Amino acid sequence: MMQSSFTLLDGAMGTMLQAAGLPAGAKPEIWNMTNPETVTAIQKKYIDAGSHVIYANTFGANRLKLQGSGYTVEEIIDAGVRAAKEAAGSQAKVALDIGPLGQLMAPMGSLQFEDAYDMFREMLVAGEKAGADLVIFETMSDLSEIKAAILAAREHTSLPIWATMTFEQSGRTFVGVSVAAMGLTLSSLGVEAMGFNCSLGPRQLLPLAKELAQYTDAPLILKPNAGLPDTATGAYAFTPQNFVEELTEAAQMGVHIFGGCCGSTPDYIAALKAALPEMPEKEKPKKEKDGVCSASIVESLDEMPRIGRSISPENPEAASAARDEDWDSLTDLAMEDTDEDAQVIQVHLPLDCESSLPQAIISLQAAVRQPLLLRAEDPDALTSALRAYNGRPMAAVTCPEALALCRHFGAVPVYIRKENDQETYSLVP
Repeated sequence: MMQSSFTLLDGAMGTMLQAAGLPAGAKPEIWNMTNPETVTAIQKKYIDAGSHVIYANTFGANRLKLQGSGYTVEEIIDAGVRAAKEAAGSQAKVALDIGPLGQLMAPMGSLQFEDAYDMFREMLVAGEKAGADLVIFETMSDLSEIKAAILAAREHTSLPIWATMTFEQSGRTFVGVSVAAMGLTLSSLGVEAMGFNCSLGPRQLLPLAKELAQYTDAPLILKPNAGLPDTATGAYAFTPQNFVEELTEAAQMGVHIFGGCCGSTPDYIAALKAALPEMPEKEKPKKEKDGVCSASIVESLDEMPRIGRSISPENPEAASAARDEDWDSLTDLAMEDTDEDAQVIQVHLPLDCESSLPQAIISLQAAVRQPLLLRAEDPDALTSALRAYNGRPMAAVTCPEALALCRHFGAVPVYIRKENDQETYSLVP
């Protein structure tokens, strides 16, 4: 690493592989097996240009995308990490690069959380075994998917975790995740550096980086495209100098980790390296805001949010719907019973239904936008619920294990007391 505070990532792998002859529609990761010398040569060019961290050619090396390839996940990842380490030597670190799995997560799609978790686990274990120095999850747009990936990394490896998501010009991902929700959720799960890659050019990412800085103390990453592609030709019009000029503005905001995504080449990284001595080494602003969130809505913790007691064992209709696993009816009841001014919705199933809490949460989150307060007496049920939750929830401290579970899953712990048939809520100090 450099003595300065800046870390340079690499640029596009796909752009370079296509220039080297990768056929359109071919899986780039297969070249780890068939053309490893080409992969290593590309990564060596990035290191010579100044990259401190290079990405292994493993972005899509999951069992879904490798079906029919004739290779296993472990074979592709082992070859990809080895090719990168051959290029890196002692000059750079090698990141296991993991992108989205290629299917939409439930409830929008058919991919279940635990299935996604298991596919990420398979990749991560193979990457650590092959010698990767860290893992970088990139180009993610679904908060539930990246949560599955992060938990798999934390629970099955010791790899440091960096993460970047891809946003549209609207300031949200294509499934509606907000920057604030990303910052709160990823920070609470222990991600060590985070930011944005792909989709947009440097200037379009600047306001997103400024917003993200308010919700995390982690170092920020920007790995933008080389500008926006020409709609007619698909060519990226940004020169390396254009790229550097706009990323210099990001450095003035306290961003310290830079790289390039689609359309970028070693020339872009070399231009960044040449510009580093003149780039302002500003300290990233401290995190200013804390909160709980769904994937799209954040509620501040400056004061206790208003809790709506929408699903409760005391409601016989809700209890009956839970026992029958009638999630549509349970969701309808929750929406009917929630106070209009409720900022957070409490989900509290009867004890004999707590094993169904995760499915109740998934169904409810598909219908309402507010964050949830999860309440379960059984630690196993609370564990399953916290895993299934999309965002950063509140969780009631109802058992001795609850505080440890809140820490592990990044939830905000809440004490609930009952006085004169009324429940009061307070944040655990």
